[in-house]
Amino acid sequence: MSELKPGCPKVTGLISTTSIEIDADVSNLACIGEFIRENAELAGFNEKDVCAIELAVDEMVSNAIIHGYGEQGVGKVTVKAGVLKGGLMITIEEGGRDFDPFTMAEPDIEASLSDRKIGGLGLFLVKQIMDEFYFEKTEENTKRFYLLKRLSADN
Repeated sequence: MSELKPGCPKVTGLISTTSIEIDADVSNLACIGEFIRENAELAGFNEKDVCAIELAVDEMVSNAIIHGYGEQGVGKVTVKAGVLKGGLMITIEEGGRDFDPFTMAEPDIEASLSDRKIGGLGLFLVKQIMDEFYFEKTEENTKRFYLLKRLSADN
């Protein structure tokens, strides 16, 4: 499991970058999924890892839309994909409501569903899937999440 760290990761071996910007509306999640799938396949990930990466990004973008913008569709979410020699770096940028992921408690995944508190499962999921996970906030209140996945011997 990766740990959420402050700042921006240092990456090397960048092959290509591309980005997509969407209106903050859940109807646009399919576009993000397609975008991530194409880039993960280009980076050389197998189908299992492609699906996992797509799930992690979907969770983060969904959270930005639902919790950051309140599902009002007012605002933008930008997703950047950097294909690296040996992996994929994804950056998610949004300017919704203020949020500090470092204050989120780890969810109690052992508790029964009826006893679990709402919140935190998305971040937990991303930590399970990605190899590195970073967060930074700009002075303009833009929040950036960096998700790094490295190719394994299985790919």
